[in-house]
Amino acid sequence: MNRDAERGTARKPEKSSFDFSFLAGPECLAGHLNTLYSFASDESVIEDIMPAYSPQLMLVTKGSGQLRFADGRVAQSSPAFFVTQLDQAAPFRIDGPMELVGASLKIHGWAALTGLPMDEWGNRVVPAKDALPPDVVARLDAISSGLSDGMMDPAAACAKLGEVLVSALRPLPAAHAEFIDVMQAWLTENFDPQPADFMVHTSLSQRQVQRLTKQFFGRPLSRLIRRYRAIRSATLMTLPSLSPEIEAEVMEGFYDQAHLIREIRHFTGKTPRLLSDAEGTVSAKTLGPEGYNKAPLFDEVARSNEISVE
Repeated sequence: MNRDAERGTARKPEKSSFDFSFLAGPECLAGHLNTLYSFASDESVIEDIMPAYSPQLMLVTKGSGQLRFADGRVAQSSPAFFVTQLDQAAPFRIDGPMELVGASLKIHGWAALTGLPMDEWGNRVVPAKDALPPDVVARLDAISSGLSDGMMDPAAACAKLGEVLVSALRPLPAAHAEFIDVMQAWLTENFDPQPADFMVHTSLSQRQVQRLTKQFFGRPLSRLIRRYRAIRSATLMTLPSLSPEIEAEVMEGFYDQAHLIREIRHFTGKTPRLLSDAEGTVSAKTLGPEGYNKAPLFDEVARSNEISVE
């Protein structure tokens, strides 16, 4: 990838001092959860860009933040809140010192935890009290209190958060659960899935697929493919090296290099060149493959490059 050919106004990311750690969730959450994580920083201000990532649940015990959406809306953090699935990268600002723990949810996790349709609730910052039952919110508040009071360390707080998620999940109708899981696996198994190919994986009609895709994933299938392709490709660019075979496979998903640059900038806020310079930034950790649990695509890449994504 000839990153010297890039053009645009994206700023070089600024490195900050922070600790951003990923922790595995309970095995029973594998279909619902990408990862649990903790974040802490003594910086007074951190500014970066949140990629168009999966739904996040965050418990903030110190500091505050704001997220600016593409349409100009600015949302503020609260002690317990969701950032729902984003369609486009969104700049954020942290006013620190900051301390939080969180959960990166898969689509199945969001649906089973909240029951809220993504086409109505996507691209939002949602206080936990507006999406979860009061008893679940109370348990989240107890985790925050334990972390804030020093009764829990971040790892223990993440473990407790995993326990709350396990108990709070509500089973989906079997057909819906199967649809989400099949769609998620199909979207992540290669670099350039084609919409027509999905129909061989389901007995549903095309109209049913369109309706359920919008309900659970928020947007039409063609838009989803763009998002997943760009985010996955961007994640690969955060790796120290790529085999020529994997790099060629990434490029085959785009018309040309200009198309790749535009798509990655739209969904991550950074060009490929800036992504390669982003080590030591919050966004680089967010895009890192360790945040995706055991996605088949990254297992393949790890084998090809003889690196670990755990």
